[in-house]
This record gives sequence, structure tokens and C-alpha cells, in this order.
Amino acid sequence: MRALSFLLAAAILVASLAVVASPASSSPDTPAPFLVGFGIRDITPSNDLSQDGQGHVYLGGFGFGCCRLSQGTEYPVRVRAMVVGDGERNVALASVEVQGSFAAYQDGAFGQYDVAKAVEAATGGALPRSHVIVSSDHSHRGADTTGVWGGVPDAYLAFIAAQTRGAILDAYAAEAPARLRVAEINESQYVSSDFSAANQDTPDGMFRLLYAETPEGRLAGVYGTFASHATIHGSAPFLSPDWPGIASDKVSALAGGVPVVLGEGAVGRTHGAGDRSHYEDLLAADVVAAYPASEYVTVPGVDGAESAIALNAYNGILLGGITAGHPGCNAPANPVSSGFQSAGVNPTCVPIGRADTPPWMVGNRITTLVSAVRIGDVLLWGAPGEIYPNAQWAIQQHVQTRHVIVLGLANDQLGYLIAPSEDWYKIASNPTSDNTLFNVDVTGGDHVECAVLDLARQLGFSTGPSVALGGVSADDPAICNAWAFEPRALPT
Repeated sequence: MRALSFLLAAAILVASLAVVASPASSSPDTPAPFLVGFGIRDITPSNDLSQDGQGHVYLGGFGFGCCRLSQGTEYPVRVRAMVVGDGERNVALASVEVQGSFAAYQDGAFGQYDVAKAVEAATGGALPRSHVIVSSDHSHRGADTTGVWGGVPDAYLAFIAAQTRGAILDAYAAEAPARLRVAEINESQYVSSDFSAANQDTPDGMFRLLYAETPEGRLAGVYGTFASHATIHGSAPFLSPDWPGIASDKVSALAGGVPVVLGEGAVGRTHGAGDRSHYEDLLAADVVAAYPASEYVTVPGVDGAESAIALNAYNGILLGGITAGHPGCNAPANPVSSGFQSAGVNPTCVPIGRADTPPWMVGNRITTLVSAVRIGDVLLWGAPGEIYPNAQWAIQQHVQTRHVIVLGLANDQLGYLIAPSEDWYKIASNPTSDNTLFNVDVTGGDHVECAVLDLARQLGFSTGPSVALGGVSADDPAICNAWAFEPRALPT
């Protein structure tokens, strides 16, 4: 392991150079013109938005069921957003530092789809809902905005939604002429796979990054995703964004204070590895150091598309939790507790707050959203849960473009999206894994993957020479034929 002092000194030097001068381009092609803006807003719960009136909320991410009440805030939690435009169209990417959020909720317009609709309305359609991808940073010391671990007050959900909308609109208002650079850096030493079974034993170790710089060549902001579960700081009962938020601020500090948005990639079955005490310092130094060698995005234009897909939920535990998610199931707060199952609470109460009415749920069929945006020749796609890296690799294989960036826990949070589906039994056979407990549909990962391939074609990317009925290419994985004629518009 490199000495931390040397690493930080080198990173500060690199950052200083990056801020002062434009790095040499790795391509002679002319950078494409874009408009880029960033917005960051705080979502740390105040007393009046908390579980107990003292600023404490239930934290999510470990075990199943209530309760782990926060005992303070170790690190502020925020919403971070980037908006990219081409003068005609705009796309937005936002990361919310919570455990996970749903597309829609039972008790109000708090969902990620609601946020996207609100952004569309506020911008007069300049930022259509299909061009907005809102993801969660999945911190296991973040507020439980799902209800699986006790939930949070509706007022706090409404505040998070308003701040998310606000951060995106701030970014839209801040759009300024910029050029973009793209990079993939191999950070495999900082991730590990949960499984040793063949085809599931390799994590996705690539940190995928977009750098915005001014026309004069100064770094103006950073966006990136990395497939490391946000569990680096353990289960202590103190609110924190874990590595995504902390590393974002460390990159910003090294790079002269520019806005930074870092979030989760294909985080399914993948956890952090390496030096956890300096984890964010190491990642931040590498993110800054990769800037000079990054490639310009030379293809102009942005666009976005989204698709509704219906999953056949087999998991009675999760379905039951959604059915029981209406008001009255919320466990009472115990502000003196730091344990998982405190005195006076019902640990079997799982008030999962996801919408359970059409179009989001009919019987055991759960409708969710899959999104993709194009920034030049870069494809960015959002998975509505903890997608397995196998899906990202399949999309990289089939979509003919230089770079594919995956956004985990985007639009929705439906747990682990296992891919390929034939490996489900390898995962289920591991008695120490919770990947099948938090899995809605055995074929969910493949289903999402196939929808993304279709979206990529809608955005102008090639995935193969011959296209059959239903938008399925002859070069797509064979399993995509199962959804060839699936209606992809969100039912009203």
C-alpha cells in the first residue's frame, strides 16, 4: 500500500496543476461543446423532521426490520446533481445520500419519479422526466427512506424530495459553456466480490468518471460512479453518507473546491476492500490524478429515454412488507437506544412505503423504471436497485460506444438485481448471503439489461446489425426475447 502522506502530497500537486492549466488531450479531435451545471443541497434532518424531535432518524442497510436510531450526525448528508445540455436538450444526474428511495410512495409525492415530474414542470419541459435520473448513494448509515428498517417521517421524505428537485434546478440554472472529458480508472484493489462461484467471483473495479472543464481549460466539476457498497464506515449509529459523500468532498478539496458528484455503480454483490481508514483519501487522490489523461468527449449532443418494465415478484416477505406499509406500522422512536432492536419497538414491523397501487403494483407485478441518457458518445444508464456487474459488462459488450457508465439504485430501490438469472441458484446456495432475501424477481437483472439495450438503440447507439420485432436485436442475449413485446410506456 502506498504511503498516505506521499499519496496526498502527489494528489495536491496534481490537483494544483489541473486547476491552473488544461491537461493535454489524448485525442487530436475537437472537444464537443456542452452546457454543464452543478447543484448541491443539504438534507441532514433537522429536529422537526426527525423521528424523535432531536434530529435522529432510523438508519437502514443492515439486517431486516426495525430499528437502529441515529445518535447524531457524523458527516452531513446532501443531494448532489449535475445537468448537461447541448443548447436544445438537457439531461440531469442526481445522487441522494440516503439508503435507497422508491419511484413512488404510498403516502405522498416523495418518489424519484415525482421528483423527475416536478423538474419537468419547473423547467417547462426543458428537462423532461425521461431525461432525469435520480439515484441513491446507498449508505448503510443513511436515513432509511424505504421503511425496511423503520422508516422516516413523511415530512422528512417530502423535504428530501424538495431538496432533490432544488439541487437539479440549481444545476440547470448554473449551466455554462463547458467541455467534457471521460475516464475509467481501475480501482479493483478497493472492491471485492461477495461470492467465489464462477462468473460471480469478480467485482467491477472500474471507477467511471466525467470531468467538466471551462472553455479555458480549468476543471469545473466531476461526476462519477464506483461499485463499492457504502458500508466502509460500518454500522455505528451516526448519520453519514459513507464513502460517496466523503470522497466527493475530498475530491473537491484536492481540486480547488469544484463541485463533485460521486455515487454507486453496479454495486450488487460487491463490497469495499483495502484500507478503510483512508479509503476516501485514496479514491479521491486517484480521481484527481486521472484527470490529465482523460479523453475529450468529441461527439456533440445529449438525449434521454426511459422504459417501464414489470417484474414478477416472488418474494412474499418483501411483498408483505409493501402491503403492510401504510400508516400505523411505523415503530416508535427510542432516542436513548443505539441497538438494532430497542426496548419498546416492534422489530417485526417492516413498513415498506413503496406505492402498492397501479401503475406501480398490481398483485405481484411490480412496475419500475429503467433510464438511460446519452452525453456525446457516452451511454449512462440507471438500474432500479443493486444491479450485478454482470449486467454492466453485458451492456458494454453489446453497445458499440467507447464508454458506458452505470448508475446503481436509480429511479427505484428493488434490492439486488441478480444477473445473469441462471446464476441465481449459485447465489441462493450461499447461506451467509442476503442477496436472495432482498431480491424481487429472479430474472430482474436480465430484464433491466434488456431494457437498457433497447434504450441505447433509441438514443442512437448501435447494438448489432439486425433488429427484430419488439426492439430486440438479433445480437441481444437470447433471454431478451422473453420481453420482446412488453409494453414499455408507464401505464397511467
